[in-house]
Amino acid sequence: MRFSRVASLATGVLVIASAFTPAQAGPLDPKFQTQRVYFHCNGSTRIGNVNLVAEEAVPSWNTTAPDSVTGGEGCLTGDVVTPLAIDPEENPADGVWKGTFTGNLDTLTVNVHQMLGDGWLADKAEVSSSYGIRLNVDGQRLVDTEDDAVVITGTSANSGVTHLLTFSIKDLGLIEPNLDTNGDGIGDNPYGSQQHTITLNIDAVDAVFDMWAYDTDETDSGITFNPASLSNVIIPATGTPAAARRHHGRR
Repeated sequence: MRFSRVASLATGVLVIASAFTPAQAGPLDPKFQTQRVYFHCNGSTRIGNVNLVAEEAVPSWNTTAPDSVTGGEGCLTGDVVTPLAIDPEENPADGVWKGTFTGNLDTLTVNVHQMLGDGWLADKAEVSSSYGIRLNVDGQRLVDTEDDAVVITGTSANSGVTHLLTFSIKDLGLIEPNLDTNGDGIGDNPYGSQQHTITLNIDAVDAVFDMWAYDTDETDSGITFNPASLSNVIIPATGTPAAARRHHGRR
């Protein structure tokens, strides 16, 4: 009787444990390639707004890490308040970057350096501000927090010259079928093969005149596609901010 009870208890423990064991990916399940890209200048000047307006050259990204600012690298994009009706996808009055990613895509994390126009904030270790974030993929708006700005706390970097913002976007759902066309039980397209055109637009809602800094080793702003983990600020692809709250003004 005692052995029977012990066996039953052990069986129950195994059943409970198996319920909490993550399911292993099967041969036909999609996979996700992690890729880190860096924002770079695009155009004949080092000012992103000027290049966008004068040359229709949108700052972009690639996997090449930038060199140091001491070697002449670096690009700035001004974020200014304007009453003009400007293209919301590639807005020259905001931070905007456009590039591609190939394969399945469900999450991404953005790291971007901001130079605050309010001088009194430069010495603060952390500054919380509101941001309107828009993400277009293949011509479709998947994220838009412009009317429900998300709060992000930037941390001081480069001796207070910049503040680093980090936020993640989830549930993008750009996943291709991984079909077994050869009949061998293994999918032929695990990571996906479609190239997606992506435009990221960041509007510093509280700014009068801030600058986005990138394309240097010191301000290695960019995107991690399909990261291993997400940041504390997560925005679902529906455009509704999560893990964030609105406020008026900087603090």
